[in-house]
Amino acid sequence: MPDLEHKDDMWALLDMWRFSLALVEDRTALVAGPMISADFRDREGAPVLAIECGDPWSILMRRLCMAPTATNPREAASNVQLGPNSLAGLAAELVEAALDRPAGDLPLIIPTGLPAGSHGRVYNAFDLAFFGERLTELSQVSDGPELDFHPLLQDEGATIRHEVRIGAPALFQAGEPHVYDYGTTLSSLDVDFDGSRNAHSWWVRGDGMSVELLYGYASSDTYTNAGWPRLESVDSSHTSTREQELLDGYATANRDTYGDSIYTYGATVRWDGTDPSGRQTGAPHIANVRLGDHVMASVQDHPLLPDVDLVFRVLGIQATGQSDPTLELLN
Repeated sequence: MPDLEHKDDMWALLDMWRFSLALVEDRTALVAGPMISADFRDREGAPVLAIECGDPWSILMRRLCMAPTATNPREAASNVQLGPNSLAGLAAELVEAALDRPAGDLPLIIPTGLPAGSHGRVYNAFDLAFFGERLTELSQVSDGPELDFHPLLQDEGATIRHEVRIGAPALFQAGEPHVYDYGTTLSSLDVDFDGSRNAHSWWVRGDGMSVELLYGYASSDTYTNAGWPRLESVDSSHTSTREQELLDGYATANRDTYGDSIYTYGATVRWDGTDPSGRQTGAPHIANVRLGDHVMASVQDHPLLPDVDLVFRVLGIQATGQSDPTLELLN
């Protein structure tokens, strides 16, 4: 039977964006974020409530990139000006600027002591862009910082704050890579070959039209000289950008990222790092794996891959229901 005694409490908690949920394992927060949508299905004997949650990125994608006192986006005083700083430092400044908006406080831990630099940015309020978009754009330039919002239990588990992890440019863990063995702690290893965005010459549309169009450009003959056909592409996701350095940076990053096919791997690993018999192996508990971490997989007798030890970086972590988690990996 459904728990009718507490249904009023459940109803009161289903305020989207106001309340958050967290998945906690051994006093470690694995994921946490605000509820965004909920779907209840009245099924006899086993009603189901499915809740979709976001993370701090979700909130920053709903917060306009404007100065704290902005009232008119056409005024220069409404713009957000950052720097001089490193690209990683600019990312931290962007997050701080987002928190400075009215009623903008969030439970975030912003890093200090990031490298210095000479980069600067002026984000015009009249573009009506979101802080999340600006952070994404910053991460997409050449040597742009990787970012992650990692939940941490605080106050003996009473509260959760998110550590803002900012790479300079890459995220990584201290110490040795996590080690998994194919067939024991790593039960399956899928491979995805994606050449859908391959191009060796990249044009990036900036602000303007016709002969006044600003654009960035980057090209490489490495692959065409080795026998690939010439492939060209246009990136139209930065049409409000007016700075030539930024446009060229986007083009360079696209060329370096998509010059060759992207090989990603889906590694299904044991939740607690034990082997199928429940014995400890030295592989990590999933609670100790974070985005950007390095993973070494000893691969033997895989139906496609050669017998070799491979080193990957963790791009994402996914799990559904009670199934073992899957690590999205980049070689």
